[in-house]
Amino acid sequence: MEARQDMKKKIVFLFILLVGASFITAKWHSSQAQTNQPTIEINPSQIEAGQNESFNLRVKIDPAGVSLTGVDLVLEFDQQVLEVVDVLPRTDLFPTFAPTDDQGSFDKDKVIQMANTNGRLAFGSVIYQWSQDQIVDPVSQVVDPWAEIVFRVKETQPTTITVVFNGPGQTTDSNLATNQNGQVVDVLQAVVPQTIAVNGGGSGGGGFCAQCPQGTKSQGDADCNGEVDLTDFSYWVTVYQKILDGETVSEEEKAPVDFDCREGDQTHTVDLADYIIWLQNYTARLGN
Repeated sequence: MEARQDMKKKIVFLFILLVGASFITAKWHSSQAQTNQPTIEINPSQIEAGQNESFNLRVKIDPAGVSLTGVDLVLEFDQQVLEVVDVLPRTDLFPTFAPTDDQGSFDKDKVIQMANTNGRLAFGSVIYQWSQDQIVDPVSQVVDPWAEIVFRVKETQPTTITVVFNGPGQTTDSNLATNQNGQVVDVLQAVVPQTIAVNGGGSGGGGFCAQCPQGTKSQGDADCNGEVDLTDFSYWVTVYQKILDGETVSEEEKAPVDFDCREGDQTHTVDLADYIIWLQNYTARLGN
């Protein structure tokens, strides 16, 4: 029995190393269109909550057809203003969430304590089934939610929650992992949005218009990665098509692609004016 438990610990530890802090920094070469890339999406993108009120962030994983073996999420926040109350993982597709306790259960108490101490929430999941001591099938479909995170407002003031993403292949940020030829490769290409505004927090100083830390939102940068590219267009056209089809689209979903947003507006307007903003800045970048 002890030998079996030791083996399980070694396997989980190995996966944590691979999927978490020690990613192999191989570059991902894919034939997928740039408009359909592995993405982590956080909803809602803007929060209004008073002191002692709680709110949930829903984490959506879109592998864009890539077979994922693991996920890492790293968030940073001001622990003087916010605190993490709970982390609610979905375990049907990624059975093991890490870090684990000695029984293989998600040690969320440890995760929450560390987050509220240093303002950095970090946890992940792998396709390892602890109870059966086996690896399950990789995940290639959209997972919504992958997890939900419950925050409480300690003080009512503008602040932000930032998804830590430094680009594919980095080792200390958010990741989507796949196995390519025996190597673990980070394929995460975009985080939407990268900054969540709480009670008006953000670089723009307003709570209505979603902003980017780099100030590039008004240029057509929907995913706030500092560049105006085809990925931003894909986010805009997805929302715009829903509107044309008469579908109900939430304000949180429209906010990242309302590039000409004005703080005095009462609702987000996503139209061809936003497309023109994106196109002008995209073609200007190509010209450079």
